[in-house]
Amino acid sequence: MDCLDALQLLSAATDGEPVDPALLESARAHCASCDECSHFVRAQLLAAKVGPPAPPSDLADRVMAAVRAEAAAQERAARESAAAESAAVTAAATASGAAAAADVAAGVAPTLADTAAPATAGRPPGPPAQLSAARRKSRISARDALIGFAAVALVGAIAIALAGSRYILSAPTMNTAANSPATSGQPGTVPEAAPTAKSGADAQSGGAQLAAPVSASPGFITVTGTVYRADGPATIDATTLHDAGLVTTSLSATEAPTPHTVRAGTDPDLLYVSDSSGALLGFTRVKRQFNGRTYYLTSAALTSLDAWPALPASVAPPTSPDGYPTFVQVGSDSSGVKVYRLSSSPGSGDIAIAPGSPASDPAVGNPNWTLWEPAP
Repeated sequence: MDCLDALQLLSAATDGEPVDPALLESARAHCASCDECSHFVRAQLLAAKVGPPAPPSDLADRVMAAVRAEAAAQERAARESAAAESAAVTAAATASGAAAAADVAAGVAPTLADTAAPATAGRPPGPPAQLSAARRKSRISARDALIGFAAVALVGAIAIALAGSRYILSAPTMNTAANSPATSGQPGTVPEAAPTAKSGADAQSGGAQLAAPVSASPGFITVTGTVYRADGPATIDATTLHDAGLVTTSLSATEAPTPHTVRAGTDPDLLYVSDSSGALLGFTRVKRQFNGRTYYLTSAALTSLDAWPALPASVAPPTSPDGYPTFVQVGSDSSGVKVYRLSSSPGSGDIAIAPGSPASDPAVGNPNWTLWEPAP
């Protein structure tokens, strides 16, 4: 399968068009081995995370102010026109009254036509002045009502358009191949992206982690399933430490995974590992806060400092960027990072964080989904 065919299939699946599952899998396999297509898929994932545009907070006020100004200008013009017309009617009525008085004096009775507004060139005589004024007032009221209705419709249309874009950009997505018949697609489906960073669980979890473009791992180890992050060379007095077990990892690019002695002091969040030269390297337990509680990062075993923490082997990686079907979102932490729980056991206490968190977050932009367990 070439790049053009793969991208067309992935785009069609994203748009909810019917796509043959076998062809879609071939397209994903192609993207996993093609850098350009993999970049395209990552762009789709990032686009799905983009928040919807928000209207200015004073949009409705500005629209209504413009409507009121236009209505006031039209009302002033109508009043000026009515005043001019009334003056003309008054003058004509005065002249007509004088003529009628003369007719009465001569014994001729006036008719309804005699009290109507005078005719203008090319037009028949108008209705009486009182009726004309009433009609003008009715037309002005109807016009104001139409202007107000148009303003409300405009604001409503803007709100509907924004709500529609919000749904398109943030509606939960479904995996077409796993959850739909072969002839139907799900709107909003985003194809999976092939991971580009090393993951500690790729060989154990039975599925690929969803990747995002990030920098190199800052260096992690796992001790009894808990993740610790490298701090660099330690200056602590080694005689104050005690042995706390072993960790198998490579501490340099040229070193194969090797058992290293783990040492600990009085701080339970700090551990120390001796490198091949005997120097101590410090590591700090990775933790985060959510709803007033502390959580520790867990991971499948990491055998290299350049590997990223990943989901434990017992947790299946999600197939969609929104966590489906493994996780469901339950809120956000104080920094705005979305927090998830297991959809099969939301009350288990563990939380999850999606790939690509900010560098300032405890997950430091990890390209994998991560699981965090509550501190004892």
